[in-house]
Amino acid sequence: MAQTKTISKEELEEKKAAAAESYELKAGTQIRILKVGVGKVGLNLEIEKAVTRMFANAEGVEELRTFTNLAKEPMAFLPHHDFNLALELLRSHLIILCEQKESFDIHGRVLSPQELDNFEEKDSPLAKVKVTGFDISSGYGIIITGAKIIRGKQVLSLSTGLVHFEGFDEDFYEFGDELLHVAKHAMKEAELYYNGKYMPDAQMKIGFQEEDHEDDNSTF
Repeated sequence: MAQTKTISKEELEEKKAAAAESYELKAGTQIRILKVGVGKVGLNLEIEKAVTRMFANAEGVEELRTFTNLAKEPMAFLPHHDFNLALELLRSHLIILCEQKESFDIHGRVLSPQELDNFEEKDSPLAKVKVTGFDISSGYGIIITGAKIIRGKQVLSLSTGLVHFEGFDEDFYEFGDELLHVAKHAMKEAELYYNGKYMPDAQMKIGFQEEDHEDDNSTF
């Protein structure tokens, strides 16, 4: 038999105030993705949170103030397919920037990201390449990390170092504009993931361990 519990008017008002404060806090919070790492199940995110709320100053006058802090958010949900596709678009840039042999044609010409992405998957030079994360915390460039199967099940770790989206010298990345577009797309998908866009069948948490690290390249 169902049981009901009666609360006082004061308790009800307290609960309503707490709910309103929680809603205000969420509504007044903006996030910026800084770093994304692919874990064993979900994603490991490093984010910047900017919370804007009304606070009373020393004179008791309310004023709008913004507080910013950095946070690490290991999440235990399988990423949506759209995020995985966005990550795959970084593979061509990873092997070009790391000067892997797969990024050159038989004449030694560097293939463009579009050429690399247009191969059928079974014949693609990218088939044995996986992006495991990216770091855009600098605000003007990106670091892409990943791995490539090189022999049997041996894995070669790859990292681009910081790549500027716009050239500062003669060594600038010639596909920087394309990389910027893809990076923005991946960042947007990471934000959507943080806000609840998971794999459709992954709404329930799966065995998650806090020791999960973003640099885990053990599986393809």
